[in-house]
Amino acid sequence: SLGCAFTSLASLDASLSIIVDKERIHLYTYGSPRVGDFNFASAVVNNVGEIQRVTHRKDLVPHVPPCQKDIRANCIAYPDHPNEDGVLTFHAFHVWPEVFYEYDGAYGYKVCPFAEDKACANQYLIPASVDDHLLYMGISTRCMKNGVLLV
Repeated sequence: SLGCAFTSLASLDASLSIIVDKERIHLYTYGSPRVGDFNFASAVVNNVGEIQRVTHRKDLVPHVPPCQKDIRANCIAYPDHPNEDGVLTFHAFHVWPEVFYEYDGAYGYKVCPFAEDKACANQYLIPASVDDHLLYMGISTRCMKNGVLLV
């Protein structure tokens, strides 16, 4: 989760700093939280060569921080701006495209070309699975010792 966020930041930084040519940057994240607002997400999409933001079923992490929603529960691409008290409000938004896996294995995926698409992970109103965050494409990221799950 945190690694995905840092990788998104580092990919954009490497591209904008011309450390690495845009076309040579491939950003693959698994269970990434929302890292920035719509402007940040757009900057990543426009300056990183290839992006695959992979999500798994009801993984909780891709839904934090929560996005600002309209009356139809669609995430809105608001720019960050100060409210009436001068406090800057943050409107989180994902980079795109999203590769969504409904099942536990490395099969049965769909690609949603736009961020915050309700055909992919955002179809779940209450995504509350830590287990789905710890299993991606049939590979468990749980802590194990000698094949035994550490609780």
